[in-house]
Amino acid sequence: MGVSVSLYKLNESGHKRVIFILGVGKMLNDVIIQDLPSSINCEIFEEAQILSYDKYAFLNVMENDFMLSKNIICSLAMKVRRMYRQLKNANGVIRMEKKLAAKLWKLSRDYGIPCDNETVINMNISITYLADLLGSKRETISRALKILSNENLIEYENKKIKVISQEKLSEFFRAP
Repeated sequence: MGVSVSLYKLNESGHKRVIFILGVGKMLNDVIIQDLPSSINCEIFEEAQILSYDKYAFLNVMENDFMLSKNIICSLAMKVRRMYRQLKNANGVIRMEKKLAAKLWKLSRDYGIPCDNETVINMNISITYLADLLGSKRETISRALKILSNENLIEYENKKIKVISQEKLSEFFRAP
């Protein structure tokens, strides 16, 4: 499958906001290197195996292994870059169908499987999970999905999303 876990935060109302979807081989809690409590929650999205290690033993290994340390820095840098993009897209003036289109384009790029000139996102994604990804309500996402479907950009059926054209989906969310 390729997709394993979601990292999420709970807002003050107790609603889940998915921050990252991480695939096989990705670090989940690299921020725990600091002596602070974990700032994020993790949930298994699909079947996964999680490797756990003692923080102090890991730090000791990092002291002696430059490539490991570099990979940790790269993992954190990738997450920071993604957070910058999420902040840009969190602006309240961007319409939800454009936010959803951008998220589906990214998911199709990262987890898509080509199928007859279209791309199927290789995940079972509920409308509730999409709402968690975008920090929105289920009903709002349902309306946005309908708009994207009516624009012939996606098809959504039985938790499967087919992107009809990644290029057209990209043009849709980039258009003013």
